[in-house]
Parts: sequence; C-alpha cells; structure tokens
Amino acid sequence: MKKIYLLSFLALTACGGPRLPKQFDVNEVAWSKIPSSSKLIVRGYTINRYGKEKRCDSGGATYATLYPQSSYFDQWWKIETSGWHFTDTPSKLAQSYMKKAPLQRFCQFEFDNVAPGKWYLEMNMGYYSFSMYETYGSREEKTFKPRYGDLNDHYVHVTIIIDTTDEIKKTMIVYYPHKKGSPVEQLEWVEPHKDKKKDTNGMFEGN
Repeated sequence: MKKIYLLSFLALTACGGPRLPKQFDVNEVAWSKIPSSSKLIVRGYTINRYGKEKRCDSGGATYATLYPQSSYFDQWWKIETSGWHFTDTPSKLAQSYMKKAPLQRFCQFEFDNVAPGKWYLEMNMGYYSFSMYETYGSREEKTFKPRYGDLNDHYVHVTIIIDTTDEIKKTMIVYYPHKKGSPVEQLEWVEPHKDKKKDTNGMFEGN
C-alpha cells in the first residue's frame, strides 16, 4: 500500500502543478539592477485563531525574499502560492536577481537599492506557540520560562510597488491564516512600541 501511495505522489509531482519556463530572460528584469537609493522596510505579524497578534521574532523566520515581476517570476509566484513549490526551483541566474533580507527585531526586514517597479515579496511569518504553565498531576502551576510548543510556519506572499518618488517605503503586513478569502492585509506603517501596555499592533519588545 505504501508503494502505491509513493508512486501516486511521484506521478503527481512529475506531471501536476505549474512549472517554470526553461529560459530566464534577463532583458525582462534588467530594470531591477538599475542603481537606486530606494529602500523597502517591511514589518509583519500574524493574527492567530484566537485573535491574538503573534510576531515571527521567536518563530522559524530567518529572512524575506524579494524578486522582480517578469514572466518567469510570474510563474514562480504561481508555483509558490499553489502548494506545488517542491516541484521546481529557480535557476541560478534567476536567483541572482532575487534579494534577501535577514530578520530583525519586531519581525522587520529591510531591503536596500530597490529599483522602482513591481516586486513580489515572500516572507515567513512563523512563530512558536508556547504555554506559561506546566502541568503537575491535576494541577497547573506557573513557570518562569515559557515552554515552547509547535512551530506555526506561515509563508506570506504579497506584491509591492516601488514608485520613483519612494526614498524609503514602509509597509506593514498582517496575516490571518484562519481567515477565508483574503487573509493578507497591507496597513499603513506604525512605529513599534517598547511598552506592551501602549501597544495596539503586537509590536512590543519580547513576547
């Protein structure tokens, strides 16, 4: 029975789902290599099933990826958002046109030298769920250190437009993994607060 499932899976991965074009046209993305002083700053957080904000600072997120719009990356966008991302990988030449930014505090990512145009943004908004309680028999007692549980691994895909007038573009991404329809929202930038009591967007220091 396991062999039948394996063969079925291999058959699906071989012929199902979107695939990347064989050729990558550098002329389509030449604009993305034009030197620019524009900077993109993105910050995000997830609203879990209980309506609480969760930042990805303590989760599985390590970096965000930005890639220029083109027929090749249009297809890659379809692959990434279709659930078939394991069936293909961008060529080394295509990867040289993709930008990566490491994770900073407050689930923030910063991209330098971003040329004006349409870009695709992919960011991991994963976070660890944890409990501040440990169970002793039938009783629950507080602990001083959180006990980490499962990793909620969420990849979010959004389009970003950089205008010629944008010196520093800031945007906030909010993701509702349990919301049907359009689970991703782009909001106006709000500076993160250091005081949890004053915070309204889950952007406080620590978890």
